[in-house]
Amino acid sequence: MNKLYCILIFVIIIFLIIRFNGINTYGENKELFQSGLVESSMHFNRINNSDKFKLTKLYDDPQIILIDNFLTNDECEHIIKIGDPLVKQSEVCGSNGSRPDKSRTSWTAHIGKKFINKDSKDPVLMRVLEKAAKFGNREVKNIEPIQLVRYKPGQYFKSHYDYLDTRMPMYQENVKRNGQREITFFVYLNDVPEGVGGETQFTKLKKVFKAKKGQAIFWHNMKDGKVDPQTLHSGTELKEGIKYGLNIWVRDKEYRG
Repeated sequence: MNKLYCILIFVIIIFLIIRFNGINTYGENKELFQSGLVESSMHFNRINNSDKFKLTKLYDDPQIILIDNFLTNDECEHIIKIGDPLVKQSEVCGSNGSRPDKSRTSWTAHIGKKFINKDSKDPVLMRVLEKAAKFGNREVKNIEPIQLVRYKPGQYFKSHYDYLDTRMPMYQENVKRNGQREITFFVYLNDVPEGVGGETQFTKLKKVFKAKKGQAIFWHNMKDGKVDPQTLHSGTELKEGIKYGLNIWVRDKEYRG
């Protein structure tokens, strides 16, 4: 009886510890979503979480964070509704400028350019920009026009960097004018089932993550003022269904276009 009593007490203590630290499970493939370290027990660098999002540290160096409920369900639906009719073949940055490439087969809608301009400002998109600017400790003017991306079966984005390669003269000029892409938020706008691909894979880290609808995967593309090659990542091939995402890139100075 004493042995059974001790086991029961031990189980209760473990349950309370897990409950206190806010550790959740996300189905069978837990590692896709979290490392088990949450804000109550882990320090996060270079962010402002005054909106009190629940945060999960997915990786230490580079620091990769999962932001829970970064967008509401209504915000996700609105972005898909206005963006889906505008999608066209995605492009990549290369020596000949931005153009379609076999390394990226997804589709993109430039919703920032379309719906945030001198004539009108979509209030939902503006609210998204304000949240991103606050969390990243930057100003809204540092955020380049945001993009919706859509993946259908067979589509992917092979390993790439979000920061611009300043070895190329045109991107050297772009960074000089607009700053470097210091921060990335990749927001999942819908739920992608397990086992069908559609993850965010960090190639050099050998880590794969997938978020739920409204969650954002956040990281800095720069470290100590220099671009961080450890941030190499890809969007894995989608096997079935559809995946909607939102690219938010924050520059290290005002984006002038």
